[in-house]
Amino acid sequence: MKDKNKKRNDLEDLKRALDESKNIFVTNHEKMKNNQDFQLRIFRKYIGDGVYLEVDCGYKLKLTTEDCVSTIDEIYLEPEVIAALLKYIESVKELYCAS
Repeated sequence: MKDKNKKRNDLEDLKRALDESKNIFVTNHEKMKNNQDFQLRIFRKYIGDGVYLEVDCGYKLKLTTEDCVSTIDEIYLEPEVIAALLKYIESVKELYCAS
């Protein structure tokens, strides 16, 4: 289990990575076929510092932190949470870019 400071650092790293991202893919796939869901699940992207990003169940983002052997933590972000996170990032950008 990670300590609180490590979790804070991971969150800051995630905020930075999302802030620097040129494109973010957010969608809802109703009535998705099994093979389409499978294709999305196998698409994993390493975003740095042992953190991977993938689509889960066709509409959630799954963040995992991993060492060289196994998954340490998993975080699932549903569309509403992704939208809130993006809104937060925008407000932070406005705050820092305004000064």
